[in-house]
Amino acid sequence: MCGIAGFVGWNRGERSQAELSRLDALLTYAAHRADELLQHRGPDGRGQWSELSRGALAARVCLVHRRLSIIDPAGGQQPMGNEDGRVQVVFNGEIYNHRELRRELESLGHVFQSDHCDTEVLVHGWEQWKTELPPKLRGMFAFAIWDGHSNELFLARDYFGQKPLFYAADENRLAFGSTIPAVRCWPGVTATVSRSSLARYLHAGYLSPPETVYREIKSLAPGSYLRVTGERLSTGSFWNPKISAAEQSGATDTMGDAEIATLRQLIMNAVGSQLHADVPMIGFLSGGIDSAIICGVAKKLLGDSCPLQVITVGFEDAAFDEMALAGETARLLGLRHHPCRIDMESSAMATLEWLTAFTLGQPFADSSILPTYWVANSARQLAPCALSGDGGDEIFGGYDRYRAMRMLGNGLRIPAWSYKSERLRRMAAAGREKSWQAQYAAILALFSSESLAPLGAADDTSRCDAPRDYDIIRECMLRDQSNYLPGDVLWKVDGASMACGLEVRSPLLDHELANWANRFNGHAMMNWRRGKLPLRRAMGDMLPKAVQRGRKHGFGVPIGRWFRTSLRHATAEYLLAGDSLTSELGLGMLAARIWEEHQAGRRDHTHRIFALLMMEIWRRQNTDIDCNSR
Repeated sequence: MCGIAGFVGWNRGERSQAELSRLDALLTYAAHRADELLQHRGPDGRGQWSELSRGALAARVCLVHRRLSIIDPAGGQQPMGNEDGRVQVVFNGEIYNHRELRRELESLGHVFQSDHCDTEVLVHGWEQWKTELPPKLRGMFAFAIWDGHSNELFLARDYFGQKPLFYAADENRLAFGSTIPAVRCWPGVTATVSRSSLARYLHAGYLSPPETVYREIKSLAPGSYLRVTGERLSTGSFWNPKISAAEQSGATDTMGDAEIATLRQLIMNAVGSQLHADVPMIGFLSGGIDSAIICGVAKKLLGDSCPLQVITVGFEDAAFDEMALAGETARLLGLRHHPCRIDMESSAMATLEWLTAFTLGQPFADSSILPTYWVANSARQLAPCALSGDGGDEIFGGYDRYRAMRMLGNGLRIPAWSYKSERLRRMAAAGREKSWQAQYAAILALFSSESLAPLGAADDTSRCDAPRDYDIIRECMLRDQSNYLPGDVLWKVDGASMACGLEVRSPLLDHELANWANRFNGHAMMNWRRGKLPLRRAMGDMLPKAVQRGRKHGFGVPIGRWFRTSLRHATAEYLLAGDSLTSELGLGMLAARIWEEHQAGRRDHTHRIFALLMMEIWRRQNTDIDCNSR
């Protein structure tokens, strides 16, 4: 788990020695700056590599790495090269099947230098398999390989996008990095913003790959790779969570005992594959079933000789506090529990400003990034590696919105004027739409397309490869796996945890487990009352009854109340300023209205206010950028 960055610039035409010397100086400074910007992701080590490559179209190459040592601390320094140094790799993540791949590569004649470093598998794997390497990997990864033999750069990102990878490319150069700020620091990288990208951000609360708020900077899509030489840039996909026609035909509404037994074994295998580390490990434990299952399985596999520690962050507001349920789970499973209460309210604004500047690099509207950061920061005091239950909702149907879509599909209609609940208001708006895509977008929308009209089109342009005749619930789940997971959940978890130098592993996002679960009809995952039915059946013996029978609770903070109390002045100063981006975009009256309604208690605009606040924080940190182009 690390931070990576790099630059490749091709030498086209004749350049004077003075021009080349100036470019080298700029690259040296940019590499130093990228190293500084990634320091929080890799506090245990640093490395750089550069060269002027050979060939008719020579290239200046620079690779930067910051290391968080989890596997083979003594032998995993990066950038890492092959025997002749012509192939170099920088890598962020973990390859859980690196031992099996190492044995296969050794049988093919490759000689390894490290004791058990997973990074070295990428070096020799590229030599052996080239673009066929990524689908052989089981893990979470974002890596860059420079091949000096062919003068090409190869970038790849894992199946669900657990590890971020951004890049900017034109005909002369390509820059990449684990964060947007680490891309922007390289020479020649420009950054302009379009109103349409801001509209899509305000509509959904996030931007899904490959889009970022910047025209020139892209997020490499999960399960894909990018291959670039001086002549051409090409992309390819090695995985996505779609269902084949053959698998559709066998889909059923239920799982039998045999399928439940298979699911249990797949979960055991996924957790077991992610327990290998050369450092202490801790588990995130909430009051929900996903984290309880992961921690319970880990405890069972590790045994009493290697007890698993778990941590829970608690809140004074009982509506958001899961300490009691987590404590009950820890006692049932025999886990060493670390309950942790933190004064989050007083540091909330400073935390958001820091995360936006150094980790996010663009607006992000999920306020659960705050508790995620705080639990990661607390966990880092105990261990540099953590287990998480992320992915259970999207793969096993845990969100209430899936059941809402099921209700709408059965003809439910809700008069909007009858309810104060923002959730029911969105359901009412969704009920007026004709297609399932429009209904689902309305359920998820922070701001309606009509309210964002001054910015241009705010329609969700994301696509999912699910077949048209498959059930709507499964299509919504696949859509979230393709877009919401990498755009929101996983980017939040990576950004918040790596801000503390903490690696987070998510066994429920094992792609083999997901492939199997995605074969089943969405109705197999839920009934009218709750979701994740297969998980509850397969792993129920590890859960307290209150957890097993409980409903989904989001991981949040009472920030809506804070907007009326401790954060009121600071938030108003951002949102209602005459020179705010909100006003500049023609949304000043909208912002003033929702602020007044929220303060008066007539409507709960927590999520909308947070979205605008994060946009304003980002804008003040980037005053040099033009945000008015269409």
